[in-house]
Amino acid sequence: MIYNRLDPVDASVQETALRETMEEIGISPHDIDILGQFSCLPNQSGSLRVHPFVGYVRKPVNAALLDYNPEEVAKAFCLPLEYLLRPSVRELRQFRDTSHKYTVFHLPQPIESETEIWGLTSFILDGVLRKILPEYFTLKN
Repeated sequence: MIYNRLDPVDASVQETALRETMEEIGISPHDIDILGQFSCLPNQSGSLRVHPFVGYVRKPVNAALLDYNPEEVAKAFCLPLEYLLRPSVRELRQFRDTSHKYTVFHLPQPIESETEIWGLTSFILDGVLRKILPEYFTLKN
């Protein structure tokens, strides 16, 4: 999932997502098949709209070997889909001081001192997983 800004060179938000993927983690747009677009969402401050895309990367990805931009990305990592679908790694948590809840994903081990996938990333990830694999989710998750 890529959060991005539309540049004048981009003909669409999809092109922005593909360009940003190349700039941020070094995966060429030619190696990605876009499978779909998730609902557009505002960021925390409301200063920009996030246009998430889901894509299939045709070449195997080794996160340890990705040529990521350290000015934009703290750490790149991969998690198997089977792991993310386990109910034991998902936790419903209250969103700030609201009555809304969202899913947080626990990481199998800390990554750059982080122990969870949280915030907008987890909100989008949970929404995409629920849409494409609804059989893994119940009303209480």
